[in-house]
Amino acid sequence: MTSTDLDRLLRAKPDRQYVVWDDKETGLHVLVSPGPKHKKQATVTWRVCYYLRDKPGLPKYLKLGRYPDCSDADHMRNVARDMRNAAEKGEDPRRPSQGSTDTFKVMVKRYLTRPQDEPQRTLYQTERIFERYVLPEWSDRDVESIEKNDVAALLTKIAEGKIKGPDGQLFGTFKVARATRVQLSAFYNWYVEGSRNQKFRSPIVKSKNWKQPQGRERVLEDDEIRALWRTTNDLGVYGVVVRTALLTMQRFHKVSTMLRGDLKDRVMVPTRKVDGEWRKEFEVEDVWDPTRNDDPRNKGVSLVPLSPLAREIIDSAPDVDAENAEGFVFTLTGKAPLNGWSKMKKALDKAMLAELKAQAKKEGRDPNRVYQLKPWQHRDLRRTARTLMARSEVPSDIAELCMGHVKKSVERTYDKHDYLDRKQVAFKRLADHVDMLVHGMPANVTVLKPRR
Repeated sequence: MTSTDLDRLLRAKPDRQYVVWDDKETGLHVLVSPGPKHKKQATVTWRVCYYLRDKPGLPKYLKLGRYPDCSDADHMRNVARDMRNAAEKGEDPRRPSQGSTDTFKVMVKRYLTRPQDEPQRTLYQTERIFERYVLPEWSDRDVESIEKNDVAALLTKIAEGKIKGPDGQLFGTFKVARATRVQLSAFYNWYVEGSRNQKFRSPIVKSKNWKQPQGRERVLEDDEIRALWRTTNDLGVYGVVVRTALLTMQRFHKVSTMLRGDLKDRVMVPTRKVDGEWRKEFEVEDVWDPTRNDDPRNKGVSLVPLSPLAREIIDSAPDVDAENAEGFVFTLTGKAPLNGWSKMKKALDKAMLAELKAQAKKEGRDPNRVYQLKPWQHRDLRRTARTLMARSEVPSDIAELCMGHVKKSVERTYDKHDYLDRKQVAFKRLADHVDMLVHGMPANVTVLKPRR
């Protein structure tokens, strides 16, 4: 039975059900039925026929899946063979007498190497969670022997920082425990879908204890932006990355892994109509293309026209000459992007706090009242830049395109214009706003006082 045969069965909608047996594996067959009336194609279902040891004359049938969802005939033959062998040994494939014979470690390896429609950009993070926090506890256990109390005990142990590493060092935080629970839930959803044990249920249950927090709302204030800009001038390559993230409004991961090959000298903007008038095609200079083949579908990425200030900041990063260099813009070795973010972020926070105290003293305020810097993260720069664009009167739809956010479903399908010229204006306004905050109002700007 080949895919050609199966496609032919699928196209010819029958008046009644009939069975077609596979010519290579005994017991494997497809049940062809008319299916729903509103569909023009037939329904083709893979099934296996087997006999139990205590009932040798009574055939049993078990559904394996539908074609074309299950299109690999060789895989179906292997599944059918395993089920018939299990039946000959006295085990009903429909009701297994015992759990799976695979250990948790084996199934995790299959899960991490499973074929997917698109590359998983965070695969290394998933592997790290399983290898450091889960496998040391459950490696040799039967995958179906894990119960919800085992999950609760493991998550509690991680949250309390009691997971031992190879060198005896303790690991774990509450946030890591929550991330581990997310990965375990995805793993068991995948396992249950392909399990032959119809009675098995995932041990991951709903719980308010590990509820995901609400979205972040942290935005750097004007004084903090000034402090950040002034202090990053003395922090080398890391300072350049932070400034670039603020001026480009892209995800910090994208900025930190920028490649020199992504920087385009010019990109052509086609003929278009603006305010009722036709404009000739022209070139936009200095464009950053952060798109990658492994970009996830839910993380929109688009071209970023760099403002003169952003291009100046990027060009200030040293060009590291190394053998077999990978072309990273922000690097110390030339072979890998910058790392050690936590240590550098602590140094930045310390410098920003000192700068805020100095600003307070310069303005005649008590610097001792500035005793701490409100916690912030690198990803908050993106939200801060979006807020500055709104303050600069950039239209909301253009600002969203600057962030790489995808359009609405219908627009996303038909509107493929990148609005590069309008995005260029928006990023220029963002850079001007940051420059104004750092260096003060230009001399030709009049500040309007509010009416009493």
